Amino acid sequence: MGERTSYAPGTFSWVELQTTDAGGAKAFSGELFGWEAEDSPAGEAGTYTMFSKGGRHVAGMFELSDDMRGRGIPPHWGSYVTVADVDASAARVGELGGTVVAGPFDVTEAGRMATLQDPQGAMLSLWEPREHPGAGLVNEPGALCWNDLLTADGESSARFYSELFGWRIEPVPGGEYWTIRNGEATNGGILAIEGMPPVWNAYFAADGLEATIAAIERAGGGVQMPPREVPAGRFAVVTDPQGAVFSLFEGELDPSGAALPRPPSPATPTRSARPGAAGAATAGTGDRLAGDLVGGDRVVDVGREDREQERDQPPSRPRARP
Repeated sequence: MGERTSYAPGTFSWVELQTTDAGGAKAFSGELFGWEAEDSPAGEAGTYTMFSKGGRHVAGMFELSDDMRGRGIPPHWGSYVTVADVDASAARVGELGGTVVAGPFDVTEAGRMATLQDPQGAMLSLWEPREHPGAGLVNEPGALCWNDLLTADGESSARFYSELFGWRIEPVPGGEYWTIRNGEATNGGILAIEGMPPVWNAYFAADGLEATIAAIERAGGGVQMPPREVPAGRFAVVTDPQGAVFSLFEGELDPSGAALPRPPSPATPTRSARPGAAGAATAGTGDRLAGDLVGGDRVVDVGREDREQERDQPPSRPRARP
């Protein structure tokens, strides 16, 4: 089982949906992934929703406030990385040329957090756990299985995050993709891609990609990139009915490993199949995840309009979290 009770610092540990329709998002995620929703009061922020699968937390959600909507912030998924000391990490962000756009602040007894914007403009949250370690289930159908960054300047992004988290970020031969390793565990990736705002993209494992996509379309969501084969399986880029972008992966998963997979022997990518944002967590799929948001010479734009608005207008954050 891909169950977790803790995460090493530098590991992706949580994802969170910010939406315009909490009720609709609950119905959609329940139908799609079998998630159960539990609401908790979040003070001035309203309500925070914890999604669970099989009794274990998998993601969070809150509804965008009127102020956020007025500033043009769209529905989107955000990613979190566990840190040992969020205040020290937040201070380091500024030293490295990034910006802390929210926090650090306490989230009741759950933990302490901050949200950063890296020098290229991508948003990422930092999480210092207390009572809430992060997702209790990963690397299984209906749970988080990969995170990677899409950015125009992969080398600069790699330098920033390696200095911030101590990640070992290594280029995959033959393409503009970097594999992120936290200690010995593969922990995500970075894809250099032109023509879109930088964004951290979250991937969920799917049990039957076509059936999952059909359910998304029936519910009013959409497909930004249809299923594409990669060495470890297949992936697709989709949107929920409110417009939040995420990705699906069907293929090899390693529930017993670290939070994400151990690196395999590198694959040599081609122009039409670069390792990248495929997002799978397997017992040796790290470099083989030929994610590929590039089709021939055409760049597939994942949530460009949404991320342009968010980058220019970083959201305020609720003060009550999981």
